[in-house]
Amino acid sequence: MIKVSIKDIQEAIKKLDCNKSCGSDQIYAEHLKHASDKLLPLLAMCITGFFVHGFLPKNIMNVVLIPIIKNKAGNINSVDNYRPIALASILSKVIEIIILSRIETYLVTQANQFGFKRRHGTDQGIYVLKEIVSLYTSLKGSVFACFLDATKAFDRVNHVKLFQKLAKRGVPGYIIKLLLFWYLNQTMCIKWGNTMSDLFNVTNGVRQGGILSPYLFNVYLDDLSTELNSIRVGCIMGEMIINHILYADDLVLISPSTRGLDTLIKCCEKYGIEHNIIFNVNKCAVMHFKSDSIAKFKVPDFILNGETIELVTEFKYLGHILTSNMKDDKDIERQRRKLFIQGNTLIRKFYMCTFEVKIELFRSYCSAMYTPHLWTKYSVTAIRKLYTAYHNSLKILIGVSKREETSPLCVSLNVKLYILVVNLYGPMYILFMY
Repeated sequence: MIKVSIKDIQEAIKKLDCNKSCGSDQIYAEHLKHASDKLLPLLAMCITGFFVHGFLPKNIMNVVLIPIIKNKAGNINSVDNYRPIALASILSKVIEIIILSRIETYLVTQANQFGFKRRHGTDQGIYVLKEIVSLYTSLKGSVFACFLDATKAFDRVNHVKLFQKLAKRGVPGYIIKLLLFWYLNQTMCIKWGNTMSDLFNVTNGVRQGGILSPYLFNVYLDDLSTELNSIRVGCIMGEMIINHILYADDLVLISPSTRGLDTLIKCCEKYGIEHNIIFNVNKCAVMHFKSDSIAKFKVPDFILNGETIELVTEFKYLGHILTSNMKDDKDIERQRRKLFIQGNTLIRKFYMCTFEVKIELFRSYCSAMYTPHLWTKYSVTAIRKLYTAYHNSLKILIGVSKREETSPLCVSLNVKLYILVVNLYGPMYILFMY
């Protein structure tokens, strides 16, 4: 049914996030949320017309890009050192929410994809990989993993192939017609300070700042996942064969044999050529996880696009540091360094604040961690250093001696001991999944 109802508009507006920057039309989400109900039937009629005629006004299709520097210590003249923040029209977001509600069932992808799915996250992808490796190494086996980096994959999506995939999935024709018009006529401009560039057209990639964009990208990569699964080469887990894990464009291939991994790499290379996906060999890596009982041997070279992929013993996968011996000391050290940065920032910038404000800031900024529930194999020294960093940061912030007893201090301040903070992540992760 093409017609957009008032209820569709109401539900779409409810899903809009507040306190966000507006697009070039200067309309904020708050304008729609607090507008008179008389606006709803007008919007419903308007968007129904867009669906019927496959048309959108120019100002709805315009996106403002604001370049944000990634590394202030890096080369500020390098394009690669910037990432864009996209400001899209709020009405375009309403339209995308309505479209998504109508075609979400057509956009289901393989279970190997963990990105942009409800109740899925990076930690689940990391968990699956670590569980596979742990199983094989506990059985005196080994696992070869290849981490592939697709250069600007979101910006290299071929529009023709994307819409062919949508049509093949049975997405209603009126939605494909509207999206096709949108993608053919979308315009962007760059904002730098108070200066705006001229409008320019974009002929490839999914829309910057689009609500639908992550789902469309998953569809674009899903055929690669299907092809990899059809090879039937990989690690056996129960009745399943798992040979790859995807989180958006982050891809890791896994196989218990070098020949199997080479087959998977060749499959990705072929798909990349056909779909305009370029794998950056300089950022790709191969890692050999093995049991201590297996004697050392020379791992053969793995070739991608005519270049040799580097063999490493340590790799940062989805923000979590993996090592070939599966010890988590390096990732705990990553968390310790991050904790020092957070603690020092509070100490330096908020030393003038009241005692109560300091405690609240500490609870908010220093208790957040990334993937501590996935630490299973680590040294006592590494975890003690992490605990010490947390407690010392608290003591310096509130101006007490580092020799002050930690447990009574935390109890009196109603601040959790770090061991409790770490241990709480396990149950929280289980509740999140179920």
